[in-house]
Amino acid sequence: FLEVMPATYTIVETQPDLYTSVSDEDGTPEDPIVGDADGIVNDAIPVKLLPGEDDEDNDFIENLTAVFGHVYFDENNNGVQDLGEPNIPNVTVTITKSDLSLVVVETDENGDWVASVTPGLTEATVDETDPDFLAVVGDEFQQTEGVNPNTVAVPQGSLTDGGIDGYAGVPDITPIITFFPTNVTGITDMFFTLRTQELINTPTNGLITLIFPRDERLTFDYDQGLVSTPIGELDNPDWTYDGSNESFHIWTSTTTIEALGSSTLGFFAQYDPQQSTGEVTFTVTIVTGSGTENNFLNNIDAETLDYFSGGQN
Repeated sequence: FLEVMPATYTIVETQPDLYTSVSDEDGTPEDPIVGDADGIVNDAIPVKLLPGEDDEDNDFIENLTAVFGHVYFDENNNGVQDLGEPNIPNVTVTITKSDLSLVVVETDENGDWVASVTPGLTEATVDETDPDFLAVVGDEFQQTEGVNPNTVAVPQGSLTDGGIDGYAGVPDITPIITFFPTNVTGITDMFFTLRTQELINTPTNGLITLIFPRDERLTFDYDQGLVSTPIGELDNPDWTYDGSNESFHIWTSTTTIEALGSSTLGFFAQYDPQQSTGEVTFTVTIVTGSGTENNFLNNIDAETLDYFSGGQN
């Protein structure tokens, strides 16, 4: 301050966001009556300005001790925020400081949040019931990056990363089995397709497993290189066949099925009625949790084959 009249003054600091006062330092505590502000942390320094005097070095010592984080919508369910995936603004985040007091903040337009805290173990909790959160991720969601709540150790004087929280919808996949012909007489060549369809506009993530019960009358060799047939395109290269199980044929894939997309495997087969007549139901089942789905009510599909021994209609 320039051209200040001699007098007794109090310099008062407006506390900056996210900073904690360490001390208020009076650079020239020459008058014990006025007082020495050293070590007194009240954001105020008393100063007695004498005629012709420059009273310098009146300093407010601050410490930045804070924790920060980020919340986003993982549209493709792959566990990282890709270019163009939206941030989630206006979501409440509750910070439990090391002294067990609470700080409540909101994510900004960039999905970022920050809070001033005391040093020590600090817990950050994203409010997954916040209407602004649910408006983006929907009622059915999963966390694909980070953990909630998350606890971090915050050192004195540091800006500490409290974690990135990514959320995605939960995919719903269902199997569809088709084959032709649907009735056979005697030993007959057939073709099967097993299609996995995503239903609710969320990509799958991780391992998908299909199981198909064995039938001694049905034989086939699975060609993983088969990609095209007269009835359509196949995704056989994405599906690995495991024939080691005595009860089931098993296929697995880690290739993402895009939102509302599908993946189809197929194989040529031969059915032998073995001199009998009747019907058999072929089923395909998606194993629980495949692709991170959690709706297990539509994980089985079935179709019936009518078969006749040779010479019958």
